[in-house]
Amino acid sequence: RGKLGITLDLTMAEGVELYLRLVRGADIIVENFAPRVMPGLGLSYERLAEENPRIIMASLSAAGATEGPWRDLVTYGPSLSALYGAKSVQGYLGDPHPREDTADLDPTAAAHGFVAICAALEYRERSGRGQHVDIAQGEATMQRIAEPLLDYMFNGRVATTQGNRYP
Repeated sequence: RGKLGITLDLTMAEGVELYLRLVRGADIIVENFAPRVMPGLGLSYERLAEENPRIIMASLSAAGATEGPWRDLVTYGPSLSALYGAKSVQGYLGDPHPREDTADLDPTAAAHGFVAICAALEYRERSGRGQHVDIAQGEATMQRIAEPLLDYMFNGRVATTQGNRYP
């Protein structure tokens, strides 16, 4: 509310230059591209920190930027939630109709990002330097199924659908 918006074509040199101008006066950047996108545009955290050493960049990709088989995964919240197992406890036992949750993985991951950004701001106040915060949205959803995961790890029990009961 009360904010102005712009559209930039970051595949064009003019768009990149305008973006870097904005970075020079910014505190925080939040993006959720696949990890290859920003560096591929010449806008890696290292490049942005050259323009503004105090910049905090929060990246919220599907599976995080750490090297691994899902690193460049491009997906949406509901399918990512299924990939990480959260959908396996949704619905009612014996119900032939699968349940579709809302895209609540996005705000769940954003809440994790918010806390990490607050920590990065605290660090910046003490050190004068920004940070790159890397959040794997899929891992953020694990807190939503912590009980079934722990029950499996400690007791070997595989959770089933929970209906409207939550432990």
